[in-house]
Amino acid sequence: MDQLQSSTLSISLHKNIKLIKDSFHQTSDLKIRPFTMNDEVLRNAAILYIDGFTDTKNLQEYILTPLLNIHHIESIEAVVTRNISIIDVTVATNCDEIKVGLSKGKALVLMDGFSEGILADSADWKMRSLTEPDTQRSSLGPLVGFNEQLTVNVNLLRNIVQTPDFTVETFTIGNKSKTNVSIMYIDEFVDQNVLEETRKKVTSINVTYLLEARVIEDALEEKKVLFPLVFTSERPDSTVFAFLKAGDVIVTHDGVKHWHGAAKDSWFEHIAITAGTPEWLESVSDEEYETLTK
Repeated sequence: MDQLQSSTLSISLHKNIKLIKDSFHQTSDLKIRPFTMNDEVLRNAAILYIDGFTDTKNLQEYILTPLLNIHHIESIEAVVTRNISIIDVTVATNCDEIKVGLSKGKALVLMDGFSEGILADSADWKMRSLTEPDTQRSSLGPLVGFNEQLTVNVNLLRNIVQTPDFTVETFTIGNKSKTNVSIMYIDEFVDQNVLEETRKKVTSINVTYLLEARVIEDALEEKKVLFPLVFTSERPDSTVFAFLKAGDVIVTHDGVKHWHGAAKDSWFEHIAITAGTPEWLESVSDEEYETLTK
């Protein structure tokens, strides 16, 4: 195993900074802001972050300024609870955890004399605004589709399915690039066997990088069959909502945007039970239906 991957922080600020810099291969966008704290003695410290997707204003206001005003340090945990004004804050000692945190836009605070670091979420990801789906356009319903940010997509679904039974399970996939993948379902309606099988297949994905949703689709389908077992959608209001209400499981992940029918000589029935007024998409004309084949 790589020595860096199994390393933990020491009490030396200089050694810890070198460890992190080496683990990121001396990349030029890893920024280091050294400063000195006056907690009874002068103590050197530093804030490390990746330039480009870290909110430096938040670093200044909610991390650096409070730390400069500290006059006594009991422990790293005390600093977190009393001085860091950011919601998502953890204490870290393992280099792997620190590398993942920095790669996700968190800032790392290191202090001389302590073998622990503080990871504080200060991410400022650049993303495009919500727009109408490119391929699944409809004159009905809201003109909004998923984008590439997982948290935005989850919020879109929560806005439609406003119930505490809406459940999200998030996993990290990828040996090198750690990509968040979420499974979403309505706890009251979900088929527990389907959920467990979906959870098992998603967590067993073994790839270096998860760059597209097709990898997840392949894992869920396992082998090609006549009828598709996995459907993809860019619209949070129609198909995804129907799937969730029917008790199916939705899988989505960072970096990717996301119908029923029968041939004219086959029988098909679809029953939907809703808590409100159902929304139906465009009807198929008789002429279009006659052109269908098996």
